[in-house]
Amino acid sequence: MNRWTTGTLTTTERAFVSCKGNQSAHIEKIFISNISSGSVTYSIFHVPKSQTSGTDDAVAYQVALASKTVAEYEGPIYLLPGDELRVVASAGSAINMFAYGRNL
Repeated sequence: MNRWTTGTLTTTERAFVSCKGNQSAHIEKIFISNISSGSVTYSIFHVPKSQTSGTDDAVAYQVALASKTVAEYEGPIYLLPGDELRVVASAGSAINMFAYGRNL
């Protein structure tokens, strides 16, 4: 299992993983860590090609994560061509996210 992508979540929803062209992806594990001094919420959406995110696409929705703690999600999460894994947090620079997996 490879550390595939990493980043800090912001208050603006953004693509964390995008499958462009004919690319597909297999996400095996996700770690989310709150590096701030207070509780922060986050959301993760598995958004199909040409769609917008919503609660129907939520892998996690407005989940509260206490200060200095880590959440873990076991996969697999399969992203098909054009799919995105989108993320957002209630505070900027407070949550780091790590995804482990690979392109298919």
